Amino acid sequence: MLLGESVEENVRFGRESVSDTDIENALKVAGIGEEELGENKILGQRGVGASGGQRQRIAIARALAGKPSLLLLDDCTAALDAQKEDAFWENLRSGGLSPLTLVVTHREATVKQSEMVLFVSNGKLMDTGIHSELLGSNPEYARVIRGMESEESNHG
Repeated sequence: MLLGESVEENVRFGRESVSDTDIENALKVAGIGEEELGENKILGQRGVGASGGQRQRIAIARALAGKPSLLLLDDCTAALDAQKEDAFWENLRSGGLSPLTLVVTHREATVKQSEMVLFVSNGKLMDTGIHSELLGSNPEYARVIRGMESEESNHG
């Protein structure tokens, strides 16, 4: 949830120990630039001054600003276009933050960014590996991915 405050205050979220440099770095990794929103832009109640993708990236920046050693993301790039999603993953890999990142997703574009996939079905770990290997070796995984591809093409 976003506050009707500035982008900077939404990222800081009451944590005075988070430095301005930490906020700047987190915004950079999340792909929020000065030209897009600016740190001092007031968002309005519940972030109405920002698009869905911008709100999602501000929330990611909030998580990153605290320099976590573990980052758990749930479909964190669902509201981003393909270019912004690719840029986010590249920024996260190269941004110097290096948290262990666990991602829960139903999106193939996100799965492709993973170093390791844990395929879970009905609450059970079914298989592990990299995406391309699982596509060839696990028919259930391939079927789920095909379903995700058709959902993604139908929605955008």
